[in-house]
Amino acid sequence: MPLESRTNKASKSTKLPAEFSNQIIEVFNEHFKKQLQGQPVLVDSLLTGNEVVVRVGYNPKGMKLRQHNFEVSLDYDQKPATNLVSSVHLAIDALANILQEHIEKPDQDFSPTWTAMTLEKREFFYRYTAENSDLEKQANDLLGIDDQEPLVKIDDTVETEEQLQEALSKLGLDGE
Repeated sequence: MPLESRTNKASKSTKLPAEFSNQIIEVFNEHFKKQLQGQPVLVDSLLTGNEVVVRVGYNPKGMKLRQHNFEVSLDYDQKPATNLVSSVHLAIDALANILQEHIEKPDQDFSPTWTAMTLEKREFFYRYTAENSDLEKQANDLLGIDDQEPLVKIDDTVETEEQLQEALSKLGLDGE
């Protein structure tokens, strides 16, 4: 199952750039290497015009079916104080705190529905899922289900490099 928006308001969505996702993976793999016993961290994201959702997950050592996923959703707008980059950084901090709590209290239940919390005076939402993304992908491949609907739905209004740069700027992705 692909990552879902909490607000379900946007018709257009994409993922964070691969470079950004790889940096998140590196940070989590480095910071939680010992606690996760070397198991790699998996990252997925969803970006709309007003929401960013980031998922961090891992497969516990010795478990093939269950995957622990923690998702954070934040609203953002075009104001400098809440631009996309600062929202992603806040999502990473929130995910690190939630993952640390999960490691320290492995028997604690985390909400499977979006739950509001506050960090750095900003509201965000989190939830827990146990979906194994690799098994889901394999099952979809076997069934011939294409869940890879284009995440970026190209709008014909972006015709030039300048218009593309302007769109990236509005999303807070210019030069950072």
